[in-house]
Amino acid sequence: MSDIKAGNVVNPPAPQLRRLPAGSSSLCLHDAMNEDGTIVLEDLLEPDIVSRINRELDPIMSEPNHGLMDADIVGAGRRLNSSLRYSSTIVNFVAAHPVLIGLAESFLLEHCDTLQIAAVHVSDIYPGEPAQSLHRDDYNWGHVKGRTHPLSITTIIALSEFSPITGGTRVVPGSHCWPDAYEASTRRDSWSEGIYAEKSYPPGSNEHLVVQPKLAPGSALSVLGVTVHGAGANISVDVRRRGLVVSYCVGWIRATHANLLLYPPDVAKTFPLPVQRLLGYQLEAKHCGQLEQGVDPITLLEG
Repeated sequence: MSDIKAGNVVNPPAPQLRRLPAGSSSLCLHDAMNEDGTIVLEDLLEPDIVSRINRELDPIMSEPNHGLMDADIVGAGRRLNSSLRYSSTIVNFVAAHPVLIGLAESFLLEHCDTLQIAAVHVSDIYPGEPAQSLHRDDYNWGHVKGRTHPLSITTIIALSEFSPITGGTRVVPGSHCWPDAYEASTRRDSWSEGIYAEKSYPPGSNEHLVVQPKLAPGSALSVLGVTVHGAGANISVDVRRRGLVVSYCVGWIRATHANLLLYPPDVAKTFPLPVQRLLGYQLEAKHCGQLEQGVDPITLLEG
């Protein structure tokens, strides 16, 4: 069997994608993710939860020009970074979902004192939108040299059907083990513009390794921060593909989203305590994130 090239590096063929019930044991989920860098979580959210989230999001997602639109990063679709402001169901049933927290803890807590939410956003991919560049989410911190472990873990939850027709997420199983998985950018001039353009794979690269799983609403695709993936092209005529992205990262780096600004104390105090802490209202390793000396920022939300 001939070798398959990934970028400029020769690699063996990637394994097939595993699909596991979301209720599987933490050890089972961890082992599958550790081997492949990605798994499908079947039936993570119940149909009623999915319906409630969509009802809450529909009004804001239908407003003109709402959210980030950047064809170089997220495509031409609509993206809402402040989703917790508009969906109490995401706040109460998804942001600190025990399955997602357990999976993140099993990979990240060896390298930090606390987890934090890197991002919770919703994206609608419209018909005609091209595929997103294949990338790694840890490119957010790709200027950090000497990395040897993932800094984040991301789960893309289907809020509508994901398929190769509607723009379902593409993933390359096994890419977390490629020799370039922890390459860091040395170009300081690229840091302020983001490292995705520099480090993401050019269009067409590694497409022969891509797996694009079908997901029913409520099921999800999880990837390590160093696993190559990207949204697919929506080649349907009239179907909008909606996904909810929940990403956790180690507590000592700057999160992808400015959570303390998206959810200042007057907003965050309405959230459950686990979500408040995941948003950054907590101390990391005793001193990081303190207010006055040794004062936990959670005190801003108390009383």
